Amino acid sequence: MKLERSARRLAVLCSVVLSSHQLLCADMGLHMVFLSWPGMGLALLPAILIETLFLARRLTLRVAQVMPAVSVSNMLSTGIGIPITWLVLTLVQFTTGGGYAYGLDSLSAKFLAVTWQAPWLLPYEPELYWMIPGSMLTLLVPYFFMTWAVEYRVMKRRLLIDRALLVRAVGLANLLTYSMLMLLVGVWFIAAFFFQWGA
Repeated sequence: MKLERSARRLAVLCSVVLSSHQLLCADMGLHMVFLSWPGMGLALLPAILIETLFLARRLTLRVAQVMPAVSVSNMLSTGIGIPITWLVLTLVQFTTGGGYAYGLDSLSAKFLAVTWQAPWLLPYEPELYWMIPGSMLTLLVPYFFMTWAVEYRVMKRRLLIDRALLVRAVGLANLLTYSMLMLLVGVWFIAAFFFQWGA
């Protein structure tokens, strides 16, 4: 299928870029995909269950009708969509000057370090305790929109219902699961400061 061919090509591109010695140098920083991807993988099963129940009720369908479509779409968005989205964000970061260390001397510099430079965190080792969860919060936003788009494209082929209704329902289902993820990471972000201050 067209979608699968495009996904394979982008996955190959991702592998080629990530295999570059220049990008994989350890002293250049943290590749956030390797930190966020495992967590998203652990959240996959709960997300499938929550979205299945939500969509079944929202679309007045049986759970057995919805679960296969939700499972396939979630596996695609997590297994392929997340690393590809991260790759695109990383390329944007590096091509716009985000590959350089500008310091953390001001609030605006700290904000840019976990937003603009979120995909590829620069090695500010003493500050990583808050920068890692802060960057994850940033990355959850584009991941949400990517997931919404991928899951809708998969489900519209498997669930023969009104597309306007489906796109809204899929968006709300993902908003529910991503809100839970953001809450968990937000708690981690806040707790990081408390533990650091108490150390």
